[in-house]
Amino acid sequence: MMLEDDPYAEICVRALRACHDICLRAATVDRLMISGLPVPANHIRSMLDCAEICQVAANFLVRDSDNYVRICYEAAVICRELASMSEKFDNNMNVVAACNACASACDDLKI
Repeated sequence: MMLEDDPYAEICVRALRACHDICLRAATVDRLMISGLPVPANHIRSMLDCAEICQVAANFLVRDSDNYVRICYEAAVICRELASMSEKFDNNMNVVAACNACASACDDLKI
């Protein structure tokens, strides 16, 4: 699959990069405190994990790696888990929206 030949791949790369940026910022800048309470370490780790897998998946897609299918699948799983956690824990709708959009874009890839 060449990125320029598949509009779904381009959409997915954009969604992965956006999710990376939003989750990284949420974990490191925006969410140091939620309602005056310390953020649980597992929630911060989940945001950082999501940011990392999204960056890796985008890189795999851009370079047309033979392994992009597996990585994008895992990115979608991790994005959905974080979206669910964020809805329940901190109601960070930027993270929820980015994660859901990213998971959906990964699902739409022609694989």
